[in-house]
Amino acid sequence: MSEIEPGRGYPSKVRTGPDWALRWPNQLFVSEAISILSEHPPGSGNWTDCARLLLEDAFAGTVPRDSIPPPESPQPGEDPRKILTDILLIADTFQQVEDRQPYFLERNRTAGRGPLGRDAAQREFARSVTDLYARGYFAKDLYPGCVDDHDEQPTNVSAFIEERLGVADLWPLSATLPWEDDIWYSLIELFHDLAARPRSRRYHSWNECGYHHNDFAVAPGQELYRWTMDKLLARADVPYRLGESGEDIGRLISVTDDGRSELTERLLADHPQVATDPVAHSVSLFRRRGATFEDKRSAIVTLAGVLEERRALLRQELLSRDESSLFEIANNYALRHRNENQRNEYAQEFLDWVFWLYAATVELTDRLLRRSG
Repeated sequence: MSEIEPGRGYPSKVRTGPDWALRWPNQLFVSEAISILSEHPPGSGNWTDCARLLLEDAFAGTVPRDSIPPPESPQPGEDPRKILTDILLIADTFQQVEDRQPYFLERNRTAGRGPLGRDAAQREFARSVTDLYARGYFAKDLYPGCVDDHDEQPTNVSAFIEERLGVADLWPLSATLPWEDDIWYSLIELFHDLAARPRSRRYHSWNECGYHHNDFAVAPGQELYRWTMDKLLARADVPYRLGESGEDIGRLISVTDDGRSELTERLLADHPQVATDPVAHSVSLFRRRGATFEDKRSAIVTLAGVLEERRALLRQELLSRDESSLFEIANNYALRHRNENQRNEYAQEFLDWVFWLYAATVELTDRLLRRSG
């Protein structure tokens, strides 16, 4: 779209200050703004409402939303699409809500700011989910009801959760705290699957019924949910994050360092067929929450099988002794074969080392295959 191409210079009205602090990741705001600009043509009846809802959702204050006049009271000479385009052009300049300087107490603590306690983290989770529920992010599956709808009853959220998790009386969340970790983690994953951003809404004033949300977009809703929950889990020093790709998307996975996280993301980008690709399955099996010794061993065996299929490539590109050494690990330890000749006195840390060695080698062969093909 020509109106949002980079390099056109900043808009005349620069927007700064706390009123313009984002409570979304910048890239999500950019993608949703582009969707609003491209999917709703000029003159469409609900374009202004969609744009105002986006700005209300994405920013902490009301100033961004109010910069676009409501459709019932347009201002002469103001082009709402131009206003949104101008905001989009400087999206990378907006700070996040939490980007603030520490307060006096935080600055002067000897030990610095500690992690969020488990009970406090669960309360924050309940508050975040309740806020998203009120803003219609779960209304696609959890119908809130309408005073004029006599055919369909509101979804019984507690019963819905019990059907999915087998645990009764968990809603409203704030009234059922605290939870065991397994229940909390299951709730985190469940609400990820239910998240969908409403791109439009209408207000039903009769009997104070409230907003009805529509045009649900699953991908941005789940992306926002993952971003929100990952920040909370990091503050609570919980060693899990929600998977962003592969067959464990939306499932809690073990945290690794940035380098290994980037390696797995490259592997999943090269092997996107999660239902049929052994590499994607291996990554999911290894990094899932609660992966057992046998899970990790199976993941290694799967990668060894992929490398076996590429053995000729490895022999051609590597020194022959290096190529054979890779398979000595899998064949001489109790990994691929399980008999009395295999070495089996090793700890789980050994499995971690072998997995990342094989994963890096698979990624290397992916690059070699792209270069040769």
